[in-house]
Amino acid sequence: PSPARCLVGLYPACALLVHPFRGECFGLPLLGGMACGVPAIVANGGACLDFCNQQNSLLVRARKRYLPTRLLGDFATVRRPWVYEVDVRHLAETLRHAYDHRAEMKALGMKASEDARTQWTWERSARKVLDRIDALRKAHG
Repeated sequence: PSPARCLVGLYPACALLVHPFRGECFGLPLLGGMACGVPAIVANGGACLDFCNQQNSLLVRARKRYLPTRLLGDFATVRRPWVYEVDVRHLAETLRHAYDHRAEMKALGMKASEDARTQWTWERSARKVLDRIDALRKAHG
């Protein structure tokens, strides 16, 4: 089977999707897992907060840390890049909480699925992009 078909079978087999990233562009695997009813444990920062919140995910404390230079590998950046440093103790506490409260996690997964399926359709996402392009076009003549 294709990798996408494998994920469709993998997500529902999981109790949690734990993704304590340092840097994340969007988090499509998170959104896919959530759509399948898998609650997520994520850093409380970054792009995933567009769709992860206290009602549908477990958020782990994280501190924004700026990198020392305006480089990512060999690539120059406009500003100093940053990463999120997850509070490891809080992550451990959150994992323990999830393990000890399985019924709560099931309900959280149901809420995550509802939010992902109703708020993050391809049509709605495309509309947001088009609306943003229109706003930029109007702002810049």
